[in-house]
Amino acid sequence: MTKLIFGCGYLGCRVADRWLAAGESHGLGLRSDGRIVTWGDNALRQCEVPAPNEDFVAVAGGKRHSLGLKADGAIVAWGTNVSGQCNVPGAGQD
Repeated sequence: MTKLIFGCGYLGCRVADRWLAAGESHGLGLRSDGRIVTWGDNALRQCEVPAPNEDFVAVAGGKRHSLGLKADGAIVAWGTNVSGQCNVPGAGQD
């Protein structure tokens, strides 16, 4: 069964326990080993996953930024930050 998730105005989907996501002109995939693979336009570093690229359980793509959810609940964001979209609040902040 395919589960569709909508976020950031772009479609992310979980297929057979694997995550795929698309930004405006880049794509992301989550490998079975917890690493993220990216492809497409990287003009604003939206395809450069910050180290360590491990322990991810979900991915999402924004217009020119990307997001990853780690197994411990941490959110990692990278790419353009012109509107603060990569400023992830710390634990306990709303």
